Amino acid sequence: MRLFLFVGLVKALIIAGITQSTAAQELTETAQQLEFFEAKIRPVLVQHCYECHSSDSKNVKGGLLLDTRAATR
Repeated sequence: MRLFLFVGLVKALIIAGITQSTAAQELTETAQQLEFFEAKIRPVLVQHCYECHSSDSKNVKGGLLLDTRAATR
């Protein structure tokens, strides 16, 4: 019985460790993705798209807004 409980505890700790490392990896990837977007994508949108496709635009062309994530969906 003790062995069964010990094995169960070890499995739970391994799963928790994998979950934590996966979560840490996802946070790192998210930070890298945000950094990439801010450095490479947003400047292009600002220079070429926001004039006609932002909520500040006088006449939003095609009804397409690109200044929020929710508006792009």
